[in-house]
Amino acid sequence: MSDQAQPTTPDLDPLQIEKLANYIARGGVYAKRGLAYAKDGAVKNLRIGPQTIRAEVRGSYADAYETQLAFINQQWRGTCTCPFGENCKHSYAVAHLARSAIASRQSTSAATTQPAKKSFRETWMPIVAKKLGRSLSPR
Repeated sequence: MSDQAQPTTPDLDPLQIEKLANYIARGGVYAKRGLAYAKDGAVKNLRIGPQTIRAEVRGSYADAYETQLAFINQQWRGTCTCPFGENCKHSYAVAHLARSAIASRQSTSAATTQPAKKSFRETWMPIVAKKLGRSLSPR
């Protein structure tokens, strides 16, 4: 899992994330095969940039293919060094893993930016004290 570390490059904007989901959705059988590759750990060295997503993907015959998704004209386009070349299962594997990494990073950052919740006592003691017109001391 260390090869699949969270990306350290800039986040994609919401439109790019939505278009990445659309890219995966229209991938058909290639997207399904790519998902299996992503789940099996075939994607290594994921790098997410503002307009590109890159990784190496181990193929069926243990060959590693350089795979890139580029955001061009408001659409993602996959290219790969495999014989298929474009929008192959390797590019969909990278798309799946990138989408997962971005979602994970967004949920982690959302969790760390939310203020800590007050306990029941911390929330209600000042309210009850005000209603009673006196201070309350915790037991």
